[in-house]
Formats: sequence, structure tokens, C-alpha cells
Amino acid sequence: IALIVVGIVVTSILTKSGVNIVSKADITEVPQNVKITNIKDASLTISYTTEVENIASISFGISANLGQTVLDTRDQKTGRLRPHKIHSFTLTNLKPQTKYFFEIVSGQNTYLNNNSLYEITTAATFPIELSKQTPVKGSIVLPDGEKPKEALVYLTSQKTQEISSISQD
Repeated sequence: IALIVVGIVVTSILTKSGVNIVSKADITEVPQNVKITNIKDASLTISYTTEVENIASISFGISANLGQTVLDTRDQKTGRLRPHKIHSFTLTNLKPQTKYFFEIVSGQNTYLNNNSLYEITTAATFPIELSKQTPVKGSIVLPDGEKPKEALVYLTSQKTQEISSISQD
């Protein structure tokens, strides 16, 4: 009975004074629309968006210990870390038909898939030489006629997997 009385008193005090629960994670750096595309035998692409520009990376490996890190595709090319709202990471030198685990490091926080590491399995080795395939080309133009600062394009069809490409600035 004493515990119940103490609980009621504490609840009443907290209700009157107001309790604010504040998360340490900035909601604007939370990865949104996470997609895994371009799945091949030795590579794949992970992409997502954030509400604000931030620096990000992907930690990955063939076990839950991860062990490898990859930077945004554009940062790999320039050798400079830059904040982005649209993030795209290409994991390379992977093994065919192998399960990989990964987590997203966005800003100062690490993000999982429903409290678990993300998982993806690479494709089997493909017998057709991909260089003989016709590339997809196009331009991205905003309604005002200008080119966007950043853009991520997804292409889907009934007979293929989803592919993606990040705009080149």
C-alpha cells in the first residue's frame, strides 16, 4: 500500500511539473527511405536521404562485428568529406552470394533496421558481360529549369532489379 501511495504522489508531482523526454538524436539526421540497389556479385549500393546536410558513412562486414567502413560515393571520388542530404554508398570488392551486415552512421549517431543490423546478400556471379549492356542516360531538371544541387535517381522495370545513380556535381 505504501508503494502505491508513493507512486501516486510521484506521478502527481511529475504530471503537474511536466516531464520532457528529450532524445539525443537529431531527428533531421535520421536516415529516411533507405534503399539497397545495384546488387551485383561483388558490389551493391545503399542510399537514403536526411532532412539536413550531414556527413555519413556505412559500417559493414560479413559478420555482426562489421569491420569495414565506406564513405559517400562522391566523397570517395573527391577525397574530401562533405555534408549531403542525399547519401549514396557503393560497397565494392564483395564476395558473390554472401550475406553482409551493415549499419548507417549519420551525423553523430548510428542507425539500425528496427534495432538490428541491416542484412543483404550479394548476387551470384552473372554469366553475361555487363559492359555489353546499353547504359541508361538522361538529365535531371527541376520545374524551374535548373539542375538540382543533389539528386538520386531510381530505375525499376518488371524484368530487372532496382538500380540507382547519384548525380555528379
